[in-house]
Amino acid sequence: MRALYLLGVIYIALSISSCTATVYKPTPSVPATNTNVSKVNTTKDPLTVSLLTNEKPVRPYKVVAQATISKYNRVGIKRQEATIHDILRQLAASVNGDAVIDMKNNGKEISATVIAYKQILA
Repeated sequence: MRALYLLGVIYIALSISSCTATVYKPTPSVPATNTNVSKVNTTKDPLTVSLLTNEKPVRPYKVVAQATISKYNRVGIKRQEATIHDILRQLAASVNGDAVIDMKNNGKEISATVIAYKQILA
């Protein structure tokens, strides 16, 4: 009986730890409609968003948003880097961003800039 109780507690803890908490700071050209990434309908596939960690983009771009993501979930368990990258991609896709640049580690959170490439007329 104790093993079943322990498994139930572990299941609930893991379920809660999968929740995401993000902060979305729109630039003046982008209105803030919804700040919860999991409820926003994305028009872009998050897998197409690039994470540019060390290099600057070569193409001209405009800044779409600033994102701040906690390194810890709501229960206080540290998130893995892959999870943080997935959250950044989802956030960028939700505001039609093409890439995430300038990722900075600020202790308990990571801040980044979401950009969209400008269309070049030929």
